[in-house]
Amino acid sequence: MIDPKAFLKTALLLHGHECPEMVLGLRAGAAAMNWLGVARSAEDQLLALVQFPETPCFADGVQAITGCTVGKGNIRVLGRGPLSLTLIEQVTRRAVRVAPRGDTAPSRLPDEAAETFLRRLLRAPEKQILSVSAEFRYGASNPIHPPSGPAEAIDGGLTAVKAGGAGGA
Repeated sequence: MIDPKAFLKTALLLHGHECPEMVLGLRAGAAAMNWLGVARSAEDQLLALVQFPETPCFADGVQAITGCTVGKGNIRVLGRGPLSLTLIEQVTRRAVRVAPRGDTAPSRLPDEAAETFLRRLLRAPEKQILSVSAEFRYGASNPIHPPSGPAEAIDGGLTAVKAGGAGGA
């Protein structure tokens, strides 16, 4: 089981400062990896598709924990939108989409409030802060954009595989 707290120092070195969005990226990456039952990507085993509304801090958290990096070409930013990660195991094309629940996604907070929020994000149960879709197949005929809702509700070739996963929500 991937523990996001174990990657906090790595993420801080990469990102440069603590912020809630970066921590949400760590949590989302860990949830997706645990759900799929995959290890950190040493090469191109995984593909991460990320979206964020304003600042790309979320993507740095995802990079730190999943091993998907710009240099390896296995992380793609899909543009502005709600915070989300779709993680794809390249060989099998199994994928899940992870997004923050409700008011979990932070807005601009004063430093002291952001630090408190950050600590709560690290300790909170996964089900309380993240929504993880059912596992689905991400095929070659699928568009690059990930599903925007639960996999069961998506057409265009995305097929729900099962309602739960290895470490699922």
